[in-house]
Amino acid sequence: MSANVESMFSVREKPWQGLETIVMETSSSEDALKLAGEKYMIYEEFKENILEKIRDFYGESADVDTIKINKNNGLSYEGIRILHRGAEHKIFPLIRLDALYEAYSSSEMDMEECVKKVCSESETNEITESMEDFVKRIRNWDFIRKSIYPILLTTKDNGELLEKLVSVPMLDLSVAYIIRMKIEDGTSGNIKITRQIFDEFKISPEELHRQAMENLKKDGYVFCEIEALMLKILNIERFETEQEDDEERIKAYVLTNASGTYGAAGILNEELLRQFAGDQDYFILPSSIHETIFVPATDMSDKETFDNMVAETNSTVVDVEERLSDHCYFYDGGTGKIRMCA
Repeated sequence: MSANVESMFSVREKPWQGLETIVMETSSSEDALKLAGEKYMIYEEFKENILEKIRDFYGESADVDTIKINKNNGLSYEGIRILHRGAEHKIFPLIRLDALYEAYSSSEMDMEECVKKVCSESETNEITESMEDFVKRIRNWDFIRKSIYPILLTTKDNGELLEKLVSVPMLDLSVAYIIRMKIEDGTSGNIKITRQIFDEFKISPEELHRQAMENLKKDGYVFCEIEALMLKILNIERFETEQEDDEERIKAYVLTNASGTYGAAGILNEELLRQFAGDQDYFILPSSIHETIFVPATDMSDKETFDNMVAETNSTVVDVEERLSDHCYFYDGGTGKIRMCA
């Protein structure tokens, strides 16, 4: 599978949101959607023009259209879908239109080169037999149940996406579910479970959640002290700091899973949190959808400091699509429950 442009796959009858391969993503620029002078087309004009030229290229052999893909936190993009008539398979590469427009508006490619790019990606991103077989079997609950995991999304920024997903509320977050796709040909990725997919399973929402939580417990979640983690990453023995007294240092711990993907869901595992925390209270900092940070809660007045830290990190470091929340949470060591900070 080519990594030159983000691809996903859709079925002929209805698009399956989120069935995507892990590839390089090029984000669209708001500035690129503005007029850059008479030399360049606005986005909608570019869209109509490139679709017309692609349709001319394929003639009667393929249907060409665009579909909208909803991403996390209110983000979305349009993708070009080329459906070859008479093809036996029912999934097809989807090529990002915003990435093409950005390349066009920045003079990296002219219109002819953009058309060639789309047609080339359509031909080279072939659907393998193992991928086709996986999609056929994805509706089979017994086949797919061991590959289902919970994920956490912020509720307020995902209204449109959550309308299409199976989810349950957790404080100001939502627990949704994914299928981890690992195919023999090396293709991997995550498929968010839509209501359409869920209906094929013929099970209850409670059964879906129970299975996801069972799989979560086997997903290689670990707590790692941040300083130890950084030392390992940097391959050094210690940091040179003025503060040498270990007892004076505030220790913080990262919780994530073995894959490092959607690892923030680890806070759903009450048994794991109890084993780690005992009766100690912690602030939980949602650093992204992939991990959380636990800091001992010795003074509730620290809440504002940590809230500001989360908000600043979101605005300066974390991609919009990977943000989980703009404030911290509180783990009550007495009850073993997570709640909003008072």
